[in-house]
Amino acid sequence: MDETPNDRALANNPLKWIKNLFEEPLVLATYDKDTEEFDPFSGQMVTHKKGEYKLNSDGTYYTEKLNGRSLAGKQVVSNTDLLTIDGSTLNKYDFFDSDSLDKSVVSTILKTAATVTPLFLGGPVSQIYSGLLIARELSKTLPMLYGMTTSLFGNESEPEFLNTLAGYGEKFTGGVSEYGSQHTFSFEQFGKLLGDVATQWGQQRLIANTVSKLRNSNGIMERAYANAKIEHDTQLAKALNAAKSGQMPE
Repeated sequence: MDETPNDRALANNPLKWIKNLFEEPLVLATYDKDTEEFDPFSGQMVTHKKGEYKLNSDGTYYTEKLNGRSLAGKQVVSNTDLLTIDGSTLNKYDFFDSDSLDKSVVSTILKTAATVTPLFLGGPVSQIYSGLLIARELSKTLPMLYGMTTSLFGNESEPEFLNTLAGYGEKFTGGVSEYGSQHTFSFEQFGKLLGDVATQWGQQRLIANTVSKLRNSNGIMERAYANAKIEHDTQLAKALNAAKSGQMPE
């Protein structure tokens, strides 16, 4: 495709950004296996290792569609990294953007705050937000769950549609800067950890509330059954007494 992720940025083309939400996930192009090929820059045959980033004819990194492949070793392009155009003035204030070399402390704090704030709004907002988070995390774990189950029967293949669903889950997950991905003990990773803990708490609270409501509904059914049984026994006793006295029951 003759376009870059910036061409799909919200600030550049809102319609393409919305359309991109439902299209095949994009990943940074990497080699899926050890490959030996001619390098036009050095003029020699070069061996590229699995997971190594590919370069285009301009010598820069590029993206490609996931096409149902496993996400292992892949970096999915997040929709939150496509809100503004890289290098633009607006991009300097885009605290959601995390696909640069590093991320400032202020941007990390603002991004973490924006991530967890919907959980504390209460009512339908927090419930819907938590439900969407559960769906997102579930889609990301489906290939692993499928692999764990089928491996018991000697099948280690991963269906392409499950990999694609996992890719969609990653599309709606905020990215991490180059520095953050290489340094576990960084402020950005600390902020991400706080956000993950808060969102997991929101998901667990929604699940607990749902289970509680189901229990309450079961209680209503049990009470209704008990009342019906009492009414049944009462009417049965009246019928038996009427039969013994030779009267017709009411």
